Amino acid sequence: MSETNPLPTDNPCNNAADGGPDDLDEYLDGLLSGDGGFISRDRIAERLGSIEDRLDQLVDQLRQINESQRERTGELENYLKIVAECQRQTATLANRELERHLLHPAIEAASTLKGLIDDLLEQAAALPENEAFCPFVKPIVDSIKQAASVAEAETKSLGIETIAPRHLNDLDAHRHDVKQTVAADDNTSHGKIERTLVPGLAYRGKVLRQAKVSVYRYVTNQPADSKGLGQ
Repeated sequence: MSETNPLPTDNPCNNAADGGPDDLDEYLDGLLSGDGGFISRDRIAERLGSIEDRLDQLVDQLRQINESQRERTGELENYLKIVAECQRQTATLANRELERHLLHPAIEAASTLKGLIDDLLEQAAALPENEAFCPFVKPIVDSIKQAASVAEAETKSLGIETIAPRHLNDLDAHRHDVKQTVAADDNTSHGKIERTLVPGLAYRGKVLRQAKVSVYRYVTNQPADSKGLGQ
């Protein structure tokens, strides 16, 4: 192994004020030549190899830091997207609730008016044929039919829905409010709608008022002589 010596004391880098460019060049030439009291080439190569290894380690660490930073940036972007979506949904819900409360009277009025028109339409449909086509009655019947058609289309476009379940429809605890029961001897109708007592109201899928209904309740028929058995 080549012999190594410490750096000479006359290193012009140690005294930059005294050593000029020519002195520095001479020093570096001697340092690289391995002559005299300068560090050997093997020692310099060894030190350079160590520096390269350290630089490689630093590059790997920087690469890992960059990858970690990209991952965290992606997580932050996803988090911000989630926050933005939550804010959007919250604002939408708040606006709907505010709109529902502010428009509640108007929605009630529109639903009531549609109900009255539907009642008139049923009465017109029940007229005898000779009366329905009477020259004085027919224009009125036609106007009622047209009004009913417009009311149906407008309430549907506004998202106003009358909740009026039909006979033997399934009971929906969210949309229906049971006010009475009717005895039934057929267990297949148990728990199903018997009739709508008072229609309910929904606006854009939100129930404003449940429909009041009666439902069937299955009752087992007991023999007349079963009373008092075992007494």
